[in-house]
Amino acid sequence: MRFRTTAQNFAWALAMKNQDRFAAIVSVVGGYYYNARQLCALKDIPVWVFAGKKDRNVNPKESIAIVEALRACGADPRFTLYEDADHDRGWQRAYEEPELFPWLLQQRLGAEG
Repeated sequence: MRFRTTAQNFAWALAMKNQDRFAAIVSVVGGYYYNARQLCALKDIPVWVFAGKKDRNVNPKESIAIVEALRACGADPRFTLYEDADHDRGWQRAYEEPELFPWLLQQRLGAEG
């Protein structure tokens, strides 16, 4: 499997290559530019995707496509779309999200949800 490792793709590429090493995946104002069916390999890993609706660097449609692809595989990803955020404000808001780090700390390898 060959991956293009841009910042937008890195979380997904790394997770797909090392599925047994991650308890969760967080994608912050990022995209995915491969066949969406590849994401099915990650359907059992908890995912939270963040996007800014006004993002001109990474179209929020990329994040929506990721969420829809995962849902089509039977996954239940969390999705947060900041209506008023561009790219920079999108990642800032994601890292300010009060639930993000507690949610991450709840995840365990080999556990669902």
